[in-house]
Amino acid sequence: MNEDDYHDVPTRGRSTTRKSPTRRLTPDPQRTRIDPRFVIQNLDSIRRDEDYAAGFSAGAIHDMQLQVRALHKAGRLPDPTTYDKPGEAPNISNFLQGCTYLNLCKVHQLRAMNPNLAKAWEVTIMNRRARSTINAMLGEELEDLLKLARDYITDDDEITRFGRVYRKAPERIRPRVCRFYTGPDSCRMGINCDHLHLRMEQRGPSW
Repeated sequence: MNEDDYHDVPTRGRSTTRKSPTRRLTPDPQRTRIDPRFVIQNLDSIRRDEDYAAGFSAGAIHDMQLQVRALHKAGRLPDPTTYDKPGEAPNISNFLQGCTYLNLCKVHQLRAMNPNLAKAWEVTIMNRRARSTINAMLGEELEDLLKLARDYITDDDEITRFGRVYRKAPERIRPRVCRFYTGPDSCRMGINCDHLHLRMEQRGPSW
């Protein structure tokens, strides 16, 4: 994309003078409006090489997500349209290559916040059918999972169990927390439950 596409987007406390970026810019967690040219360059690098995302914290990726939303609102960010259609979802690698910038941010933010929860979701997306669009279906799921990521623990065994349920019946999978699960034998569906069995994280005093 041409950097002129982003030049007129307002930034807070930043000069609009064009500069050639020479390094990766990690967004300041105290700011939500950084130079958008750096944001898109970083996201394009993440799309090309997923390992590039390891250089960013969950807060930095969230910061980029806010800028992506601002660019959308300003009409300055044409997104890939590969998955703006109904049908069967691809595997996670193919999805990340063609999904919207917003969904790209959500996936990598979830990975940074709760890697096991991200894995449990990622192993279940392929071949699940979207009635609206694939981007919309998976984007809504990611939005819900990000709300759980900070407060719930996802055990390694749950990744295996959830993947097994998915392989038996992909259409049954509901990547939301099971409201009946509080520990072993608490959910009547047991290992066949099509919702996530997550444990609430025990937090210590805030002081």
